[in-house]
Amino acid sequence: MSAAPRPAARRRSRWLAAVPPLVVLVELAGILLVGEALGAGWTLLLLLAGAVVGGLALVRGGLGGVRRVAARARDGRTDGRAAGRELADAGLVALGALLLLLPGFVSDLAGLLCLFPPTRPLVRRLLGAAAGTAALRVVGLRRGDVVAGRVVVEPDRPDGRSGPGGPIEGRVLPPRDDPRP
Repeated sequence: MSAAPRPAARRRSRWLAAVPPLVVLVELAGILLVGEALGAGWTLLLLLAGAVVGGLALVRGGLGGVRRVAARARDGRTDGRAAGRELADAGLVALGALLLLLPGFVSDLAGLLCLFPPTRPLVRRLLGAAAGTAALRVVGLRRGDVVAGRVVVEPDRPDGRSGPGGPIEGRVLPPRDDPRP
C-alpha cells in the first residue's frame, strides 16, 4: 500500500497537468493573431521558416556544440568551468532549436532567446536559478537554510570562515535523524 500524495504534491501535479493545454492555447492564439495581421500564406511561410531554422540550429549548434565540448575535454584544452559553460550553451542552443521546431510563434520567440549569444547568458542564469531552487525543494530546504553538521576549515582560511568573509545567515536545521524539533 503506497502513501497518499501530500497536498502540495497534488497541487503541483494539477498545475503541471494544466501546462500543456495552456501552451497549445497560447500558441494557437499567437498563430491566429499573426494570421489575421499578415494573412494565411505569410503565417504558414513564417512557421515553416522557423522549423527549418530550428532544424539547422539543432544539427549545427546543439549537437555540434556538444561534440566540440567533448573533443576539447578529451584533448584537455579546457578547464571545468569553461567546459560547463560551453556545455550549457550547447544545451540552450539545442533547446532553442527544439522550441523553433514546435509550431507557434511564442515558442519561436523563446527559442530565439536561447539561440542568440547576447541573450543566452541571461537565459542560462534564469534556468540555473530555477534548477537550484527546484533542487533545494526536492531535498526539503529553502535558500538561506543551514544544515547542522560538521564544519570543515578551509586550508587557506585559519578562521574557518568561507566565502568573502561574512557570517552565514539563515535557519539552522537539525539533522534529519535528530528527534528534537
